[in-house]
Amino acid sequence: SFFNRGSSIDIKSNAVDFTAIALPPNAPADFNGAVGELEMTVLADRTSLRTNEAVELSVKLSGRSNLKLLDAPKLDFPSDLENYDPKVVDKINVTSGGMTGSREFQYTLIPRHEGRYELGTMKFSYFDTRSGAYRSLESQPLVLDVAPGEGGPTAQIPRSTKSDVVALGEDI
Repeated sequence: SFFNRGSSIDIKSNAVDFTAIALPPNAPADFNGAVGELEMTVLADRTSLRTNEAVELSVKLSGRSNLKLLDAPKLDFPSDLENYDPKVVDKINVTSGGMTGSREFQYTLIPRHEGRYELGTMKFSYFDTRSGAYRSLESQPLVLDVAPGEGGPTAQIPRSTKSDVVALGEDI
């Protein structure tokens, strides 16, 4: 056929030996498989804002690890804070020594009511390959102070009503 010109070639790579070890028992409850040497930075682009204004919360994990496999930390936000799935920003280098760099999770939060929102500390656990033990990283407590927005203390987002919708036709 067109793709088989009558000859085949066997190709082999050099053999690679490695030793895999099991992770020790008693992992922290928030451990999700991260292995390596990591640092965590948690920042909000501002902590004072008005209702219905967005704030960006960034959780950045950096170091030498299986960065591409890291999932976003599970964060428990107050119900008055509308939140969206995080945007993931990778700055990862892959070399013969492994993966290094950072994976950043950027959360958009929108407070719907005025008040003081105590988000507490962010936690992340991983297995430290240098020490051979589990480590937990914890941020400083984060507090958002939300003042009344335009239109009073509980400004509403304008929504279209049925009277705003006009039928342009009856067919598909």
